[in-house]
Amino acid sequence: MAVRVEDWLQNQSVCVARGPLVYSLKIVEKRVEHTNDPPEIKPFLEGHEIQGFPEVEFLPESDWRYGFAKGFNARQVKVVESGMNANPFVEETVPVHLELPLCPLPGWAAGAEATPDLEREPSGLPNARELAAARQPVVITMVPYGSTHLRLTTLPVVVER
Repeated sequence: MAVRVEDWLQNQSVCVARGPLVYSLKIVEKRVEHTNDPPEIKPFLEGHEIQGFPEVEFLPESDWRYGFAKGFNARQVKVVESGMNANPFVEETVPVHLELPLCPLPGWAAGAEATPDLEREPSGLPNARELAAARQPVVITMVPYGSTHLRLTTLPVVVER
């Protein structure tokens, strides 16, 4: 199957696909499960044989701030195949993953980390100042979208300086 590089948001970002699968950045995840019901729900549960549902958070434990160098193309992607296993959608043992060069964006802040005085794109893309701090590409792994909990699939394009 051929690797495809698809432009998004008027060439401001890119995603990578191979066959029917779209690939996401492999992010080391920390799973945090909160098993105690919050105080505001406890009155509704009292007197009933009902338990609340645990809240599960997935937090990144590896960096997720990467972008594609301008001019990135499918020939730069290395497809790595391994044997099929019982569940092909477990991130650690996916039968196919991609290795490709991505530029670290150490200044990219998102969500609550974003500086309030900087205008944010609705898509959450890094602004010009954050893109300007891009570093030289390093080889990063991408895995099928369905094998992750934290998904960063469409990555920004780093403009030439």
